[in-house]
Amino acid sequence: MEKAKRLREVVMLRMKVNMNPFIKAAQGIQNAINEMSRAVVVHLEKAESFSQKMEGFVEKAGPDYEQFHAWADDLMCEVLTELGYGEGVEIFKSQKVVCA
Repeated sequence: MEKAKRLREVVMLRMKVNMNPFIKAAQGIQNAINEMSRAVVVHLEKAESFSQKMEGFVEKAGPDYEQFHAWADDLMCEVLTELGYGEGVEIFKSQKVVCA
């Protein structure tokens, strides 16, 4: 009886050791899913914030289209820079100064 119990413990231990890589992989997948979920929430919050800021510019600028456009340009440059398009934004800004 004691020998059977010990054999069972050894088998269970080996199964646990053999399953360890699978458990780690599953935990890694779960962590990746959690991180992606957080990224989606952040993205949606930023999109909502962007829309709210644009609506605020429309209200504040009133009929002054040039002022609205200046604020909108700056906001879009900020968003594009956050997304990794900073070099293109700098080119745009240099042209904006030349054109103004």
